[in-house]
Amino acid sequence: MTQKLRGRDKFVRAKAEINEKHEIIPNRVREIHEATCEAGDDHLSWFRTRNELPDKQEGHWWFR
Repeated sequence: MTQKLRGRDKFVRAKAEINEKHEIIPNRVREIHEATCEAGDDHLSWFRTRNELPDKQEGHWWFR
C-alpha cells in the first residue's frame, strides 16, 4: 500500500530536488507551497483535537 506524501515529507522531497539540481523548479516550488499549507492544516487539525485521547487526535504534520 502506497501512502500519499503529505506535509513535511512532501516539503523535504521537493527541497532536496531543488538543492540537488541547483535550480528553481516551478513544479517543486508549487509542491513546497502545497506542503506548507498541508502542514498548517494538519497542525490546526491536531490543535483542535489536542485534548482528545491520542488515538482520537487528528494528524499533526510530524506524525505523518
